[in-house]
Amino acid sequence: MKSCKPNAIHTLRSFLLFLLSALCILISSSGIAQSPISEYLDDGEFYEKKNILKVNASSLIIGNLPILYERAVSPFISVEAGAGIILPWYVNELSQLFIHEPIITKPTGGYSFSGELRFFPFTEAPEEFYMGLLYRHRDYKQDDQRIIFTDIVMNTGRQVPVGEVLMLEYGWGIGFRFIAAPDIVTEAMDEFDSFQLVISANLKLGFKF
Repeated sequence: MKSCKPNAIHTLRSFLLFLLSALCILISSSGIAQSPISEYLDDGEFYEKKNILKVNASSLIIGNLPILYERAVSPFISVEAGAGIILPWYVNELSQLFIHEPIITKPTGGYSFSGELRFFPFTEAPEEFYMGLLYRHRDYKQDDQRIIFTDIVMNTGRQVPVGEVLMLEYGWGIGFRFIAAPDIVTEAMDEFDSFQLVISANLKLGFKF
């Protein structure tokens, strides 16, 4: 499989960073986070829309493209599940900024999937402030080897309706990562930490229905 040229990867990554920054500026300038929720609701119509289809902009930055689906299963609980592909680049996550030599450098493919149980203590799901327990699996291919990240993360965040059909989500989480590399010999794996702290930031855009 032919990999992307470094210049093309750098250009695409720069575009994604610009897009994410522009979205953050737009959110701040419009005051969505501080505005009353009633401004974005149409006579309570949102409460009838219990499904959200999302993309995770922050995952794109680190080289993962997941499609996520969330559904409210009770007045205060929702479930989110997703699957995606690994893109041909990797950017260190917040918790890995101080790691001298990360195990993932130039991935050539792979896949991911995740599941999260969410609790909405103050409003009906899937709207506004939530707390969640996330399980996430990422299977990387690199130099004909498999490297597997398994994360268990406690998340908190907010889902804000924007208009009648859009949903904006932002939040952060902290948890643990387990790293496995079935194709790497034990002596080589000793150079890497198989257990790491995870700190994540999330920015998602969704379509509710």
